[in-house]
Amino acid sequence: MPHKYSSPDEFVRERNPLPEDVIELQKRVRLIFQSVEDAVGQRDFAKARQLSEAERTERWKLRSLYQRRGLRDWLYE
Repeated sequence: MPHKYSSPDEFVRERNPLPEDVIELQKRVRLIFQSVEDAVGQRDFAKARQLSEAERTERWKLRSLYQRRGLRDWLYE
């Protein structure tokens, strides 16, 4: 743990690359999110609501996958 007199640069933690299944699910969540934004921009709120539910489902899958893989520190990226 760094202390108040240490340089934060000395304590940068290197991360291993993410597993491919995690990367694919992250991409899917981003694509769905973009689709939600597009639907809202087109004022198609029914479609936006439907896509939002799909996004929520995929985010729960991603969270579960993070936990199974021990990637808890990636949750908020």
